[in-house]
Amino acid sequence: MAGRARGRRAAAHGAGVALTTFRVLVVAVCLVCAASVAGADLDARAEAGAVYTEDRLSSYESVWGHDEAAGGVDRIADGGLDRLDLLQALRNRTGSPRCRRALDTVLEARAQLRIWALRMDFSSVVLPGAVLSGAMSHLGDYDACVGVPDAIYCLVDVEIRPLSSGKPHILDEKSPFEFPNGHNATLWDALKTSGNRRRYRRDSQQWAMCLPAGCGQRRGREDLGLDLAAAVSPMGKALGVQLRLHLDPADCSPDSADAGSAPTTLSAALTRPLFQVGSLFILLFPALTLAACLKEDIFDRGSDELKGGKGAVQSILSCFSVRKNCRALMKRKNSMIHAIQGIRVLAMFGVIAGHRALFPNMGPILNPELYENEFHTPAMMMVVNGNVIVTVFFVITGFLEARAWLTTYEKLPSFSYVVVLGSYIGRWLRLTPALAVMVAFDALWLEHLGAGPLWNQHVVKAEAQVCKDYWWTNILYINNYYGTGCMMQTWFLAAAQQMSLVTPFVMWAVHSRSSSGRSPWRGCAPLLLLLAAACAVLYACTAAYALLPATPVFPMILQRGNLLHNDNFLKQYLPTHTNAISYIVGLLAGAVAYFARARGWSPSQSARRVLSLGIPLGYVLMNVSIMLGVVYLMYESERPWLEALWAPARTLAFSVPVAWVIVTCSLGCGGLLEWFLSRTPMLVLGRLAYCVYLCHVTLVIATYAYARQPLFVGRYTFFHACAGDIFQSFLFGFLLHITVEAPMSNVLMMLYSGVSKKNVEKQSAVGESPDQPISISTLDASAVESQVSKL
Repeated sequence: MAGRARGRRAAAHGAGVALTTFRVLVVAVCLVCAASVAGADLDARAEAGAVYTEDRLSSYESVWGHDEAAGGVDRIADGGLDRLDLLQALRNRTGSPRCRRALDTVLEARAQLRIWALRMDFSSVVLPGAVLSGAMSHLGDYDACVGVPDAIYCLVDVEIRPLSSGKPHILDEKSPFEFPNGHNATLWDALKTSGNRRRYRRDSQQWAMCLPAGCGQRRGREDLGLDLAAAVSPMGKALGVQLRLHLDPADCSPDSADAGSAPTTLSAALTRPLFQVGSLFILLFPALTLAACLKEDIFDRGSDELKGGKGAVQSILSCFSVRKNCRALMKRKNSMIHAIQGIRVLAMFGVIAGHRALFPNMGPILNPELYENEFHTPAMMMVVNGNVIVTVFFVITGFLEARAWLTTYEKLPSFSYVVVLGSYIGRWLRLTPALAVMVAFDALWLEHLGAGPLWNQHVVKAEAQVCKDYWWTNILYINNYYGTGCMMQTWFLAAAQQMSLVTPFVMWAVHSRSSSGRSPWRGCAPLLLLLAAACAVLYACTAAYALLPATPVFPMILQRGNLLHNDNFLKQYLPTHTNAISYIVGLLAGAVAYFARARGWSPSQSARRVLSLGIPLGYVLMNVSIMLGVVYLMYESERPWLEALWAPARTLAFSVPVAWVIVTCSLGCGGLLEWFLSRTPMLVLGRLAYCVYLCHVTLVIATYAYARQPLFVGRYTFFHACAGDIFQSFLFGFLLHITVEAPMSNVLMMLYSGVSKKNVEKQSAVGESPDQPISISTLDASAVESQVSKL
């Protein structure tokens, strides 16, 4: 019994000890957690200052907007507004003896009022004024800086973060649009709007810094970034925020070649085989054009024998004749619907104006408030939602393809794969030469044609280098799925080229179901089914990926490559399968127009009135489809599966009126509009539209990349810039057409027809749409099969 009692007491004692130990452990864990929380808070407050990050600062995400308490100090300390001597601060913080000696030289020269040293000082950002102003771009004086020997000009990306910042979020409508506290708002109130997608990110800035080259010639650019962060850290602490700095090698002037991948100078590029071969390719076409002009003006005038020569060299050289190609530009052809050229011109004006309107989203502007405050207006939807205008080109392309293939199949006894293959080859050879010249120009020449604070960032890095890496995706017409950064506007050519691969089979189904006197509406049934499927695909992609119903143009979407990471752009705007609606509408319109002509249908007076009345009604519908962006793009989605229906509805509402106008004009019922669209000036400009489309974006990019300071944006400046862009684009488009597109079209026709120079001039397709298959629209169908089999 005594043993049992001792055992019970021992067990009780052991349980008590275990319980006490458990309590001690619980208390210890609580103390550790409390210490961790306190330490984390201390660490968060210790983050005030500046840090350098090697990661690219995303400009489409922000930590502001979701935390109402986010901000810095309530009142800045005395002396906090004094200007920071950046050169002196960098000298005190740098760990490089070479940089320190170079800065000592600059500081001593500045004290002696040397002009070059004063220029370096005042070419840099003014701090803390840049942070306190809320402005985004502080470009300093680029020309004054690079004009100083042994000086480098750098643009540093800076992000302002509150100490209580959470995880960055995609710009949205949950963040406030209006400044909290209205006109009495603080700097932190203004920064809270940076999370709204209709606002510019005032927490994301660029600072110009003019520094001695000795500070850049080190192990790497991150070392300079660390020194700069240390130099501005006291300012961040005084404001109670964290400044995150990032320095990209491409954002510094070329004088600091030792510090990273600086841009290639022209003298260095001239020694590279790729540059030499590419330059010879670009210059080949102007050289042949010049040779053709000399042959005509000098030799042919005095030599009837040469004038009548029919050799291969003579025939090819005559294809580059400026005089003959200019005549072909103005030539009217009975087989053409000339109003299409006028529609092309108006659409091209809209595309150029739309890309010019994107300037505030690309380059630095002085008055962002003017741009931001108009986002809720229907008129602003012409910019935000105006990219739907590209559907005009898809409708035209589909219309011409349908009309050409139905005409061809009417002459063929059966389906011919040889003819289809010939059309593929002809289309590729027709479109590619001018495209290849522009890709080579952007990849090799563009970066050497200018300079500026934004030139390396937007031209060398964002255009030239991408074209060097992904030129082949443009030539293969797959750049709407892969390698989309080079000549971004050519995604349309890739999509249209991919659609043209399946068009022969679709139109054969239409022809088969409508031949032998059967109803043409029966033949159109496959197109209607395809149209329904295309609408379903666009709706499904929009809803499944949780995309906006359209790809809107918000202020930050084009900053620092954001567009290439935007889901709406990559998964809805670029792919072929989400752009099929307007193309199929064009196929349907082309089939209707063909059957009307082939069956000899002449519209009655009542039908003419209906067709004419449909034009103004269609114009209203097109504008409504754009203005509805106020409803679907300006607010957070609450019912995405329902709101996604607007994606196909928007495209249909814009495509059908365009197709209606084309069909109406093809039947001769367009009235005054048809007369206006068919005038000779419209005919000429419309035939230049393809080359204008290729070159106009390069001009826009070069314009804003050349800017030295933020620009004031207003309605007058916009229309003034649009006029200049349109004039320059058509001028350079004309040069590209005369030297490349038109001559190569003549050469291609000569190869397909196998005829002499005289017949080539007679059958030349110069001026026809590049969207129309050459081999099946201008040559006899039976001859096509025999000629293609010989290739």
